[in-house]
Amino acid sequence: MEQNTREINIDLNVKRLCSQLSMFLNNTNYRNMWLVSPELSTDEDVEYLYNTKIYVRKAMRTYLNEGVKCLDIAAIDISKDYQSKELFTRFLIFAEKQGLPIYIENVQKERFQNFFLDRGYIVTTKEPITGTLCLYKPIDTNWE
Repeated sequence: MEQNTREINIDLNVKRLCSQLSMFLNNTNYRNMWLVSPELSTDEDVEYLYNTKIYVRKAMRTYLNEGVKCLDIAAIDISKDYQSKELFTRFLIFAEKQGLPIYIENVQKERFQNFFLDRGYIVTTKEPITGTLCLYKPIDTNWE
């Protein structure tokens, strides 16, 4: 098996994802969108067209008995070779600074659940059998 020596450019991927998010948030014609990174995956186990895909929505959520406009992050798909390289963390920091509360849907992996909890996200629902969490972060002046 040939070893892949192509360098992964995390900076480029983060910039492109953040640019797509800005365009999405500033365009009133879009209610939802897949944000995709520009490089093909090098993951040998699975063929990905893109190394990272993040599905976002503009939504209304109920928080403290009030309707609140939110950025929903409904799906996060990152190929193995791009995981644990701070790509999503850097994207999320950018997303948190956009002035909208953020709602994260159906977080299944405990490691990812702890990631959001450590960043100050609040559990809104927990599925009793699977432990899947939905989380919310209200607007805050200290996002980092």
